[in-house]
Amino acid sequence: MDKIYKDLLEKLGVKKKYTIEDANTAFENNDYANALRIYKLLVEKNDVEAIYNLGCIYNDGEVVEQDKAEAIRLWRLGAELGEPNSQYNLGYMYEHGEVVMQDYDEAVKWYRLAAASGKDNAQFNLGVIYDNAYGGYDNKNDAIYWYELAAKQGYVAAQYNLGHLYMERGALQNFIKAYMWWDIAAAKGDANALMHRDIISDKKFLTVKQITEARKLAKEFIDYYE
Repeated sequence: MDKIYKDLLEKLGVKKKYTIEDANTAFENNDYANALRIYKLLVEKNDVEAIYNLGCIYNDGEVVEQDKAEAIRLWRLGAELGEPNSQYNLGYMYEHGEVVMQDYDEAVKWYRLAAASGKDNAQFNLGVIYDNAYGGYDNKNDAIYWYELAAKQGYVAAQYNLGHLYMERGALQNFIKAYMWWDIAAAKGDANALMHRDIISDKKFLTVKQITEARKLAKEFIDYYE
């Protein structure tokens, strides 16, 4: 019955209103030609998910000829329309200088917008940029801020990096916090965090009382955020 109705609509010249679900389903069913056709129709209507997905298809180059320039064009369109995944990918391309010239100002700009929408990987990448002073963005407090936002969402690499940051010499050095963050990451299965946590225990950086405090803080964090 559905096919008869569909054929009748086509004869009458009535065009189906495609949705992103139609495109995604076609793609998942390996009907790539139809998926691409629908994605492109939706892109013309500024469907941000279609824009992002089509950008990924051109970037990956698995079902179409790879075209990273087209991927960036699409992600820029999506980013300007406020889509966080496109904002993140555009920031990544600028950070690493893929196709576009490396530009940390642009990278930070797009990462910040994605991070404001809760993208933990954008928050983490901002932490890395500030932590390592890439592009002149040298601010350990900002690194902590962005790492902590990602860490609170369970981003293990951010938790691990916070441990390292608090081990560094200077005003921010805090062995209790270093132990706490490595203990949190270790609880998620991070072997390096476990190793570093145990090293600062064995090397007597902390007293037994301080380790107890650090473990308490780690448990409170895990209970609250995870």
